[in-house]
Amino acid sequence: MTIVTVLLAISVVILAVRIDFIEKKAKLANENMKILDVNIRSIRKDNELLCDEYDKLFKSIKKELVISDAELKFYGYPDKPEVSD
Repeated sequence: MTIVTVLLAISVVILAVRIDFIEKKAKLANENMKILDVNIRSIRKDNELLCDEYDKLFKSIKKELVISDAELKFYGYPDKPEVSD
């Protein structure tokens, strides 16, 4: 009977240690998830800022590439291109 009691006590101790280990791992995983969430939000914000900067740059380049009608006339292009059917 005492052997059964000792084995039962040992198994309870082992189970308690394993439960404690699992709880520590779960807390660590929860902290890691919070860090990942913050990082994802930061990346999304950076992405939005980069998209805004890209849009501004693209618009400024597009404005620089557009040639006015006066410049086209200066280079000898007609007012309106002829369209043939």
